[in-house]
Amino acid sequence: MIHYLLTRPINCVSTGGSVTGRAYINRDREAVDRRLYQDYFSSNPVYNETMFRRRYRMSRTLFLRVLDVVKEHDKYFQQLMDRADRLGLSSLQKVTAAFRMLAYGLPVDATDEYIRIGESTTIECVKRFCRAVV
Repeated sequence: MIHYLLTRPINCVSTGGSVTGRAYINRDREAVDRRLYQDYFSSNPVYNETMFRRRYRMSRTLFLRVLDVVKEHDKYFQQLMDRADRLGLSSLQKVTAAFRMLAYGLPVDATDEYIRIGESTTIECVKRFCRAVV
């Protein structure tokens, strides 16, 4: 390990993340979760039921029923604390990422723009979501 550290290029990013060389991106998941909730799921959402239906291809009540069933089936979709004692991704973020990929045929990295979830996490969400549905 010492040999690797001494011989690697100086401009190599090695901070953050659990994988050597992978950069850490602070996606501010708590703020994204609040914004997602305010935009679509609060008592007075920014986007009305018609816009929700157009974007999610289903009603808000159906979305929430599916969310509850998926959370009951797979504990992965429940929001937990991470090892740094921060809240992890919410169930809304995970299920929204899966729905958007499935509904629109989006590439994996497109969910990072609004939901702020990385590629590997989005892939895991879609896999687990599909298993839960089946």
